[in-house]
Amino acid sequence: MTRPHPAIDLVTGSAALIVQKRPLVPLTRWIADAIGAAAEAGLPLQIVTPHDARLTMPLHSLLQPPLLRWVAGHPNGFYDGLSGEPLDFDGSWFVPVDPGRRAGPFLKTPEGADGVRLMLSFRVRHPASESTRLGAATEAAYRLLTGAGPSGWGTGEPVARTWNADDITALCRERAPQGTRFCHTGAAGAIGTTHVTRNTEGVDEEVALHAGYRAGQDVPVERVAVLVEELAAGHHLVDVQAQVRPGRPDLTAVPHWTGPSAPIGMALGPASVREIGRERALDFPRAVPLGPGRFPAVWYPLGDGRTDGTAEAAWTVLDELVVHLGPGDQAPENPSRSAPTRPAEPLREGIWRGNRER
Repeated sequence: MTRPHPAIDLVTGSAALIVQKRPLVPLTRWIADAIGAAAEAGLPLQIVTPHDARLTMPLHSLLQPPLLRWVAGHPNGFYDGLSGEPLDFDGSWFVPVDPGRRAGPFLKTPEGADGVRLMLSFRVRHPASESTRLGAATEAAYRLLTGAGPSGWGTGEPVARTWNADDITALCRERAPQGTRFCHTGAAGAIGTTHVTRNTEGVDEEVALHAGYRAGQDVPVERVAVLVEELAAGHHLVDVQAQVRPGRPDLTAVPHWTGPSAPIGMALGPASVREIGRERALDFPRAVPLGPGRFPAVWYPLGDGRTDGTAEAAWTVLDELVVHLGPGDQAPENPSRSAPTRPAEPLREGIWRGNRER
């Protein structure tokens, strides 16, 4: 990167750094563009904030240390806002100084993080044709979780456009074969992101949708299975993952450990079942086939979403499912941090990462 991007404060031979002193850091168009510019230059990007700052869900969902790291600054030192690892600036960029340890400030749960969030990730695959229309699966997910469809969308925050699936489809088609990432919002503060990519098998929509709930408020965990069935029936479902995690009900992320997540379940679409094999996909105690045909979608319920310390049984079932669907005979040490290669792609790293324990 020979010329710094306007949103980047420092470029060294090791990384690009963005310094944000605001209390809430969103995925603005400037920051989104800077992330792309750093990636194109082959440089890791580090976003440096005070320890009491928060990131919005769209920006937080992109974190992938060391390529994209959140550096939280505390009077006692710096640490990774996602993992809690202590960091130090070596003159070029922030590097871990004590792997395996978690900084003290990271382990202190801040005020306001006493709610939970229902986190849904799913992927649908469309045929690459002129008649393909994007966004219908996202609309179904918002309706099931919030009672209304998405209200807005945009390629950065704040979201400024009224939701329009035809406009979204047109933008993604215009940018193809390059991928398109955009944000969307809905009722009750629900927020999500979509990444549209073209591949040899069609056009994929990878959707992440979060809905927040205050302490004591009912979380509609039972609606997830209903949504999975709808996606499988009419939206070219590839896979689904669902979990509940403690955190702020406004869905902003803090650089602190807020507690382990609780898996709800995962699903495989018909194409994934065909790849894995029908007998193998269904030969699991909790497998629920959805739909007719030789290769139906399969839903694997894992738990009830309770984050009060009773989720260990759900993690045990997930361990067993990883082994059953994975290519090897051994489970990963922790499915929240690593995952087998295909055909168990729904368990890929990034879905369950860092959510079980620290």
